[in-house]
Amino acid sequence: MLEYEAHRNMAFILYAAMSTPDLKIRDVKVQDEGSGLTSIAATIVNSGMMPTHSAQDLTLHLTGPDIISLNTKAEIISAEIIAPIAKDSINSKQITIDNIGGNDQVTVRWLVKGNGPHDISVKSIKGGMFNASVHSR
Repeated sequence: MLEYEAHRNMAFILYAAMSTPDLKIRDVKVQDEGSGLTSIAATIVNSGMMPTHSAQDLTLHLTGPDIISLNTKAEIISAEIIAPIAKDSINSKQITIDNIGGNDQVTVRWLVKGNGPHDISVKSIKGGMFNASVHSR
């Protein structure tokens, strides 16, 4: 019986591991807006079945929010969330999001003035840390 229980426990643990949040930066688009302005858009995809924060975590504020940031030498004019999100906080460099749902995505966009390499980073307690670099045209 112990071997049977160990096998079932192993199967459950592997299934739970496959369901955890899996964040990726996809569809990064750089578009010249004229007058020296550049629009940088990125989609953050959670392909895991679990959200980046549980309901209990959101209620008790156990961990910090997910942070999407743009690191660049160019001047950041504005930042916005394109996809609908219930609660968020935006400043010009960082966008904080309370939760990215399972099998869901968030699209963000920055408007910058100037050239340079632009690094987009995502930091999430459960989803991990990821970076993507883009260059202005």
